[in-house]
Amino acid sequence: MEINPVNSEEFIVTSDKLDTFFNNLHSDNYQDNIYTEQNPLFPNNYVILSPVPTKILQISNLEYFAESSVLRYTSCTCDPDYYVSNGYNLRQNILNRETKIFIVVTMYNENYTLFNRTYHSLVKNINYFCSRNKSRTWGKDAWKKIVICIVADGVDKINKNVLNVLGMMGVYQDLVIKESTGNRKTQAHIFEYTSQVIVSDKYELNKFSDETLPVQIIFCLKVKNKKKINSHRWFFNAFASLLNPTICVLVDVGTMPSEKSIYNLWKAFKKDTNVVGACGEISADLGRWRQKIFNPLVAIQNFEYKVSNIFDKPLESVLGYITVLPGAFSAYRYSALVEGSIEKDEGKLESNLDNSPLSVYFKGETIHSSNGTDSIFAANMYLAEDRILCYELIAKKGKKYVLKYVKNAKAYTDVPENIGELIVQRRRWLNGSLFAMTYAIFNFYKIFLTNHSFLRIIFLIFELCYQLINQLFTWFSLANWYLAFDFFTRLKVKEKDPFFGYKEYVVDLLKSVYLLCLVIVIVLSLGNNPTSSQFVYTSCTLVFAIVFLVMIYSSVYTTIQKLLVSDFSSGFDLLNDAYLRDVAVSATSIFGIHLVSSIIYGEPWHMLTCFFQYILWAPANINVLTIYALCNTHDVSWGTKGEDYTNNIDTLYLKPLKNTGDFLKRTKDPKLKAADTTKEEKFFRRTLNEDKKSDIINNCPYIKAIIVPTTRPVEYFFYSLLLEMPDDSPNDHQPQFVNRETSGRFGIKKIESQYRTDKFQNENIEFNIQNDTKKKPYSITRSGRVVPLGLKQSPFTFTKVLHQVLTCERVQEIRIAAYLDNLLILGESKKKYVENTSKIFQKLSNVDLKTKLGRHSN
Repeated sequence: MEINPVNSEEFIVTSDKLDTFFNNLHSDNYQDNIYTEQNPLFPNNYVILSPVPTKILQISNLEYFAESSVLRYTSCTCDPDYYVSNGYNLRQNILNRETKIFIVVTMYNENYTLFNRTYHSLVKNINYFCSRNKSRTWGKDAWKKIVICIVADGVDKINKNVLNVLGMMGVYQDLVIKESTGNRKTQAHIFEYTSQVIVSDKYELNKFSDETLPVQIIFCLKVKNKKKINSHRWFFNAFASLLNPTICVLVDVGTMPSEKSIYNLWKAFKKDTNVVGACGEISADLGRWRQKIFNPLVAIQNFEYKVSNIFDKPLESVLGYITVLPGAFSAYRYSALVEGSIEKDEGKLESNLDNSPLSVYFKGETIHSSNGTDSIFAANMYLAEDRILCYELIAKKGKKYVLKYVKNAKAYTDVPENIGELIVQRRRWLNGSLFAMTYAIFNFYKIFLTNHSFLRIIFLIFELCYQLINQLFTWFSLANWYLAFDFFTRLKVKEKDPFFGYKEYVVDLLKSVYLLCLVIVIVLSLGNNPTSSQFVYTSCTLVFAIVFLVMIYSSVYTTIQKLLVSDFSSGFDLLNDAYLRDVAVSATSIFGIHLVSSIIYGEPWHMLTCFFQYILWAPANINVLTIYALCNTHDVSWGTKGEDYTNNIDTLYLKPLKNTGDFLKRTKDPKLKAADTTKEEKFFRRTLNEDKKSDIINNCPYIKAIIVPTTRPVEYFFYSLLLEMPDDSPNDHQPQFVNRETSGRFGIKKIESQYRTDKFQNENIEFNIQNDTKKKPYSITRSGRVVPLGLKQSPFTFTKVLHQVLTCERVQEIRIAAYLDNLLILGESKKKYVENTSKIFQKLSNVDLKTKLGRHSN
């Protein structure tokens, strides 16, 4: 077979060739109609021009026949950072077109319905640009200045129906794919096409109309799944570096920008050259007839989006620093992203691109890989890499960049519709925002190195202080919740019991049930898959909602009783009443502020349709989402919506080390399958290759970074709550201290632990703890814990429950790596610790713990 090299600008396809190509598409000689581009400087680059099927051209406008008749395919064998240096090119550069707006649509495993919804909305936006005939920039040929880049994260992950849709649009052909070129494997399949076809949800091709203009599309199908941040690296470092667009718009599949949204974002950049990032108003997609509002979780998220758009985003926009530009729909000025810091060297100005905001943004990809050497703090921080990018932009040295919120740039996005997916999503959001905001607060000094005005610096410092206070409230939210719960259940007015004489029974029952559900949530959070425990999480959420309803009832009842005995003739003197001033007024103002602000904003409907659901969800937001997030700081996965989520504790795969065939792999015991199906407690065992085990652990910094510190945020979180917890023991069960001279450490004679493995499923192991004769009211362990000594409290004491949960051996078994670190409290020295625990674990796995935990002997 002879392949004819041609120049793409001179390539003309006749109708006879198209008919022959279409007829032979599935035959053995289909490649006879494929033409190649040759670059004499890079002869190994595989770039071909493939005619599209005739049926696609029949419904296209013949005015753009030459451009819409050929699909350009590139088999890229290099990393996106070297795309330009390896001689690869794009059709827009070949045709000498200027790109003003470059849109990236990141895709994982979403179905074709979500893809169609996003693509159709983008086509409407492009048509609006083309309709602005009086504009100097836009007009009839505006589509030539806008490019859509679709990046699919992995050949095995992409939905096959999406490929079918892209094929019907003329963007994709599976028969032209080349898996390798020479000795190099393909890293990404890149398809370029100008499409005039829209595929409906029923797989129907919509015919061309005057309103449907061509759309320039680049479809990048990555061979391996390397997460969303890698998809953005292909977009920015490979494609945007060639096209050099003015602004880049980031859109997730499933997000629907309104018809004028992208144009409104463009205007924000056009009016102010200091604006380097902007976002619009994102709302939850409620369906065509708003039927999804009947799902409580969708209603809750819709309320959260509305509150953020009313309170947070406008304030942050005025101050100049939006803490996060949502990845689902946001825009950036490309020149600001790639601009490095300016350094003076002997009177010369040089740009250091390694310090550009975009380079800081892409550090998250290295950190989340198995080769990452950074701490668990950095790994969680880069779960919200868009927050890091926002701060790096406004704190750019020598610049006065600001971020802007554009209200009339609206977009609708799909949201999780079950509690399992919601918990996984919020785990990433909460942990990412906590650590990323901590990074911003500790790097506040960068603001003083910018060229911002004095007033703007004051605004930015004020916002950072506000965020600091907000983070503190979030950290102590569980303690504050329990304080409020304890306070409202004790309300009483002149012997009038809100529970009609059964108050003590009701309060004790509520506390018992609440603490039981809280312990269940903590245990599940430490080692369970949320998507497989949705019934338990839902049940606990309902219990927390009932508890909150009782609190509201107690507050309303007490307020009414207060008002009935109050003298209204005194007017403002009613505010002297401590209860009415501190409770009734403040509680009423919460609803009032939201209602008044929504009316001023012009969108009060969410208060009528979603406020009640959100109020009932508020306790679960604290007792479920926050606890799960902080109990899973070791999990730095993205928690993609729709993915069969697997916790990193369930399976932990590490790539083989160089020059060795060793690997470390944590798997479920196949013999415990029945226990999984019956929702019994899960146990895990560590399987380790016998050869060079110590080399694996010592040479893999990611293992060292995870095993030791992952439990510490959990410990700090719960123990810091004890600072605010009241001693709620009944009078006849006051706390009693045990004599430490006659008791072991923590006032306990021994700790029993039961391990289940293949060979020893019922073996009890006892650790005898030596007595400590030094009398102290507390103990500070080697891992940094502050533990009360020998404290005995009633069964209803919150402190007692938390302490028992944190020291529960069963909980530690679920997190084996964390448990190994916690055993340090049992030894007087590291050497003694290794010797004692080595004897025990040798029975379980026949592996010497000194080898297994070689990190402690350093």
